[in-house]
Amino acid sequence: MNLIKSIESKIIKKDKIYIIPSKQGFIFLGINFTLFLIGLTYANNFTLLICFILFIFFLFTMFQTHQELEDLRGFQLNFHEGNLKKHYFSTRTNHKNLKIDLIVNSKNYRIKKLQNLEAPIYKLQNLERGYYKNPRIKIYTFGDYHFFYVWSYRTLISDIYLYPTPEETTNKKEYFQNKLSFQGNEEFNQYQLYSSGMNSHRIDWRVYARSDQLYSKKYDEKVPIGMHINYLDFLGSHESKLAQMSYLLDICHQKSIPFALSIRDQHLNLAQGEAQYISAQRILCRTEYEN
Repeated sequence: MNLIKSIESKIIKKDKIYIIPSKQGFIFLGINFTLFLIGLTYANNFTLLICFILFIFFLFTMFQTHQELEDLRGFQLNFHEGNLKKHYFSTRTNHKNLKIDLIVNSKNYRIKKLQNLEAPIYKLQNLERGYYKNPRIKIYTFGDYHFFYVWSYRTLISDIYLYPTPEETTNKKEYFQNKLSFQGNEEFNQYQLYSSGMNSHRIDWRVYARSDQLYSKKYDEKVPIGMHINYLDFLGSHESKLAQMSYLLDICHQKSIPFALSIRDQHLNLAQGEAQYISAQRILCRTEYEN
């Protein structure tokens, strides 16, 4: 297998199909060649006939195995974002012998089939949290008889974002109703008579024009309007902090809670929804990660 990897590193070309005999294939050839020598030595035509039939079968298997990948010229693997447990790949093509590896920094990571359905689901194994740009995959098969190793390389349509695996935490901070800079509105609960020392910016001048009395807008300081997920608020290693932040992002997304995100020089203003969630998780993916 080391010889195969050495060959692969030198001849990688997109969509080109490569084929060589596998270990079982070489063993099969060796046995057949030995029988052929025996047949020649003893002039045994029956043994020579068997050798000829076996060799034809070997060639047939070679063309059949090559055709399996030839039929997958239009093969596409689609990546669906998530953490190591929730992400998955999907394809419309089901091939019983097909195997797939993701190639990252000259290393191969197995993409394992989870369901043998008409449209199978695949997942990555042993890859760390991070962002992987323009990833390549290797698709390969050994055929029905494992006599040949056939492979080809493809480029994924989309980049890979592997979110941090959530780590449960109770450490959270909430935004409250008076922090209007994140809401962009002027909502309040009730009026109160203005007295010296109150914030003059909260005076409602329209009410003053009607009543000739100063009224101030009163806000309820105890009503949360969202969550602030700040990297500096968490304890533990760098990866643990990201995992705890990812856990809170999942909670906010599931319960439709608006949230803001702060991590070093990157910030997301208070908002909610699918786009906000994906943007936040992608920030966590790319933190201190260079592919």
